[in-house]
Amino acid sequence: MIPEAEFEKTEKFAKQAFEKQGKLYPMFIFMFGEERKVMLTKFNNDEEKEMAFIFLRKFVEKERPSGYFVMTEGWMNTSNKENEMGIRPSQSPNKKTVLIISYFGSDMHTQTKIYKVDNKDKTINFIELPIPKNTESHSRFNFYVEDASPTYDEIKEKYKDKIKINREENNG
Repeated sequence: MIPEAEFEKTEKFAKQAFEKQGKLYPMFIFMFGEERKVMLTKFNNDEEKEMAFIFLRKFVEKERPSGYFVMTEGWMNTSNKENEMGIRPSQSPNKKTVLIISYFGSDMHTQTKIYKVDNKDKTINFIELPIPKNTESHSRFNFYVEDASPTYDEIKEKYKDKIKINREENNG
């Protein structure tokens, strides 16, 4: 189980990073006893996101941290219109920015806080949102549970036309 002070320290760090940059690229802090390893990621598209998930899962499987934090910016769809329900939050015209801070432990302990980012009058306020009980361990970032992510070959097949076009553009 993660000490509350450790979660609060990481939460403060994520908020400060968001305030300083105006955004937060996915960041991971892996815990190895008293040692911490930080890994930053940036996805330009869905293919890169899938590849990062594969890499991170393999890293956790190989290095076996006692736990890790995930801090990332995301979106939520705030629409209650029926025709906008089910739209990916990133595609919604009514999306709101959220800050997500999660901890996943090898002991299967999880903890997550989600904050709606209210950016009015050049002041950033973080408004904590309720999380339904028993949903935290279902995050895609929980690499301690069985992997349902696509494999590298499945991703390569899915994006093969896009990969071919990018290679042709970069070699031409």
